Amino acid sequence: MAKPTLIHTFEDVRPRQAGTTFEDHRLMWPVINKESVGAEQFRVSIWCSPKGACGPMHSHDTDEMFFILAGEVVIVTDSDSYKMKKNDFMYFPAGIMHQAQNRGNEDAWLLCVVSGCPTKTTQKGKA
Repeated sequence: MAKPTLIHTFEDVRPRQAGTTFEDHRLMWPVINKESVGAEQFRVSIWCSPKGACGPMHSHDTDEMFFILAGEVVIVTDSDSYKMKKNDFMYFPAGIMHQAQNRGNEDAWLLCVVSGCPTKTTQKGKA
């Protein structure tokens, strides 16, 4: 029988660099995932998006949800953009292209929940 896993504090999780480009200098803390605790039905991570940071336009083959913990971000999709602030939620069905841009004056902190364990992430303009 499986047992619960306690993660004592946020500081117990080591961050990793999320991006590979100059514009994408975000940090991601993989709090709950298959590697950290064996979770197979969802992933939870916390992201820090510094002022001016911009991730790639991409989609996943699973659903995703953002919750803004602090700061502001603009979420860009193929069809629209949405300004999000602290305590805002946004849901992305699988396959929706999206991008998070920090156009604010401070770091933005996001809680990200992804259903399942994505097997494919597609960046716009890449196969």
